[in-house]
Amino acid sequence: LELDSDIRLANVMPFATGKRPRKGQSVGVVSYAHDRSSSPSLQEVCHVLARQRGALILSCEVDFGSSGAPVFVEVNGRPQIVSVVSAKADVRGRPVSLGTNLEKPLSELRAILRTGGGMTARANVQAKTVKATEPRVRSFGGNGGGAKFLRP
Repeated sequence: LELDSDIRLANVMPFATGKRPRKGQSVGVVSYAHDRSSSPSLQEVCHVLARQRGALILSCEVDFGSSGAPVFVEVNGRPQIVSVVSAKADVRGRPVSLGTNLEKPLSELRAILRTGGGMTARANVQAKTVKATEPRVRSFGGNGGGAKFLRP
């Protein structure tokens, strides 16, 4: 997502991004899971158990709906985003979460945006007002779980 203009609000500060954490390093996850979509949960201390093929295996316990949640490390008292949650799993009966490696993809994306190769450079974007209607939710998966798609 490329914004047409910067967000200029004094109380909205972007998080810095940091390098991929090493094995054993402490991390934290802030997520909105399926059963608490209106309030975030902060797991302050969990750890990097392993780094494998561009993925992080974390001791953080997450639930369905946590995909995309930021994984933070603290550097000089300031939080930095080092990964995002992509899945939950069990390793030897122990709940873990999987995070992606952000360094290379973010570097490539920033290079594209710096050269004007973002979507706004290729498209004539115009705002359009539409009449609000009751949204429809379509669910896939059994027992109320799985993916949900909202369509206006």
